[in-house]
Amino acid sequence: MRFSPDAVHRWGMRAVAALLLLALWSPPLPRGGEPAVLTLLLDDSASLRQGDAEASWQSLRRRLRGLPENSRVTLIRFAARPAVELREAAPRLGLPDILPRQTQLSPLGTDLAGALAQAPQGAPVLLVSDGRGTTAGTARALAELQARVPAVAWWRRPAAVPNIRIATMDGPARVPMGSPVRLRLVLTAERPAQTRLSLDIDDSQALHRPVSVPADAPTVIELELPPPAPGVHRVRARLGDPPAADTTPGALHLTKLLRVEGAQSVLLVGTEDHGLASALRAGGWSVEQRTPERLLTADLAGAAVTLLDDVPVAALSPPLLERLANAVNGRGMGLVVLGGPRSFGAGGYRGSRLEALLPVVSVPPKRVPAASVLFALDSSGSMGQPLTEGVTRIDAARAAIMAAAAALAPQDRIALAVFGTEAELTLPLASYAEPSATLASAKRRTPAGGTHLAPAIDLAMTAFAERHEDAKGRRLLVLISDGQFADTPSADLTAEGRRLREAGVELIAIGIGEPSRTAPLRALATAANGRFARVDEAAQLPSFVATEVQRDRPAKRPGLVSAQPGTELPFRLPGNEPQDWPPVADYRRTRLRDGAAAPVITAEGDPLLAWQSAGQGRVVALTAGLGELAPAWRAWSYLPAVLGGLISWTAGAGQDPGVEVRARHDADRIRLHVDMLGRNGSWARTARLEWQLHGPQGGRHSGSLPASAPGRFVLDLSAPRPGRYDVIAHAGPARLKRALWHAPRAEWLRSAATQDALAALADLPRWTPVDDFPSGGRLGFTGATAGTRSRPWLAGAALLLFIGILARERLGRVPGEAWRPPWAGPRPKDPAREL
Repeated sequence: MRFSPDAVHRWGMRAVAALLLLALWSPPLPRGGEPAVLTLLLDDSASLRQGDAEASWQSLRRRLRGLPENSRVTLIRFAARPAVELREAAPRLGLPDILPRQTQLSPLGTDLAGALAQAPQGAPVLLVSDGRGTTAGTARALAELQARVPAVAWWRRPAAVPNIRIATMDGPARVPMGSPVRLRLVLTAERPAQTRLSLDIDDSQALHRPVSVPADAPTVIELELPPPAPGVHRVRARLGDPPAADTTPGALHLTKLLRVEGAQSVLLVGTEDHGLASALRAGGWSVEQRTPERLLTADLAGAAVTLLDDVPVAALSPPLLERLANAVNGRGMGLVVLGGPRSFGAGGYRGSRLEALLPVVSVPPKRVPAASVLFALDSSGSMGQPLTEGVTRIDAARAAIMAAAAALAPQDRIALAVFGTEAELTLPLASYAEPSATLASAKRRTPAGGTHLAPAIDLAMTAFAERHEDAKGRRLLVLISDGQFADTPSADLTAEGRRLREAGVELIAIGIGEPSRTAPLRALATAANGRFARVDEAAQLPSFVATEVQRDRPAKRPGLVSAQPGTELPFRLPGNEPQDWPPVADYRRTRLRDGAAAPVITAEGDPLLAWQSAGQGRVVALTAGLGELAPAWRAWSYLPAVLGGLISWTAGAGQDPGVEVRARHDADRIRLHVDMLGRNGSWARTARLEWQLHGPQGGRHSGSLPASAPGRFVLDLSAPRPGRYDVIAHAGPARLKRALWHAPRAEWLRSAATQDALAALADLPRWTPVDDFPSGGRLGFTGATAGTRSRPWLAGAALLLFIGILARERLGRVPGEAWRPPWAGPRPKDPAREL
């Protein structure tokens, strides 16, 4: 195909014009070009709208992938302080799908000055922020940054600052018991607003009413709340209806802590009366008594001290244990746990929510005698009925048996029998390496027929009669049933129970279901001198069975166990401390927890009396208790003074009045100034302060610091999360406990630092995702992306094409003809070509 010279010239010049237009547009090249270097400063503070930081990262991530090869990006995330999350990362090799948050930052501040100072030398900077800095020095840091980088641009994100806000909430930090709580709130608004004001005490709403706030002046609201229960309470004011679980401080809600002083009540929980209630009443305490079955969460509300007297964990429901822990850690309620046959290791404390509060950890007892345990499971038709939704009675019973078997010692022997109209041994009596798994794989019987007791008793007597060399120690029959026996009148129950007792077989009868149906089981247990327990919830059954099987497992000691003094008592007694502590007949073996103290120990070093602080509360454990394991303690003349001092100290007495604490809250730190007086009124001479800090979500830290002056300590605590912090400290005899609510509000309040930061950033070039990334000369980013490098390539291509067209025309080159020099004159015309 041949082209005329005019067509070649015309299309060539069009191509030159197109290349020049593309050079003016400067589109990014798909590959190649010089590597780009860029620094991103990304605001992740609380003043931004929720999810803005993540959304900004997703938008930037997509654009960063278009940078040329070998480009490098540095990401600095900042809030209360800056943190380098990515250093010179290669976008083409992949960036994290979600915003990197490897460093924990408090969202309660915006250190713009620190973030700008962290930017590396020479690389353009893109700042993504609302510009609400909360620290001074933003203008100076920005000027220094602009002097050492090619360009700085600002992608301004909207701030989440509402029109209306709670400016302040004033009220007492402490009130006496029975006194109302008076609060004074100040509300402000930039425009007239109407909303609803709510006041919550802990998790209960105390007030909810509409409020109107004008724009011209602050609105002052004074409130009076009814007297709360003794202890530490969280008082929260909120506007509108923010989520109740939201603990992040903001313009719409404000929280403070209140301590109610002066409680003198003890909640005594136990099944036996050892004279404790009368002794406490004689000491001036108000005592409420409850059995574990009758204990309710409401009973914990007004108690200064809860005393658990030989109570197994299985007798307390999981919600009740959780409320007990919250009352100790949060409100400051004292807790005293007395040992006995059903407590600590034998009571299922190991790994429980209750043990987490205690100063001791339950450990397996020494010299435990071997046991042979036969689990007899009722498989009658009624056992197929649901106990709770989705769980039948026989399924719950099987789970309970496996939980009890897992708690047995390796030398113990187990067997499994099922009975209805007949009895069958589905697992022979033997020691198994994995008892729970073995029981789970044993033969199962579908519930059917009636319930006959005699075959089960006969089978148990036969199984236990087969003596083996290693079948020494106790023999236990654990019988689990849900109802009346079809073949056994009351006279036969007495005879069957006597038969078990005379054969030395211990009976543990577990009744499932209604009390009226399980009455024969109770009668059988009474006749056999055994134990009976009834459960009506599937969740309680495994703990009940495991506790009853482990009860009384420790070996009987040949004589009394001596008690010796250990560390000092945490409270003062009238006169001198006793030097001779009474011996005990037995005790539950435990190990002292790290950070706890044991004023009374055995000769082997096991704790008999131990204590520790748990959050705002104090917890005491007496591993022998004050019941049948410690008869000498009950007759001890010193016991009233020791018990009274112990209960008073656990209730919160003993706070040294010569301790003054001042707190300052920064964005991610709490600074405490502690002044302590000695006993004679002068400054304390103690050289060091030992402290513990319990933070939100279970965080715990401890340390020691020297005095900055006599009696003066400055405690600088890390507080990266908003919420409650409990400080426990002591310096010699002086002690302090403080509950602090950490919620700095600089992110939402106007300040000089915020105004200065916004003014310093006002003249920065703005950037949005619709612009080029970054947008070349408009924002002053020199040679930062492939888009700026496409212009010289396109302009060069246009120039070369133009020179080629010009040279062709000057040389007279026509396609398809030989070259003819200019001096040869015009080429002769060809008639055939003209045709």
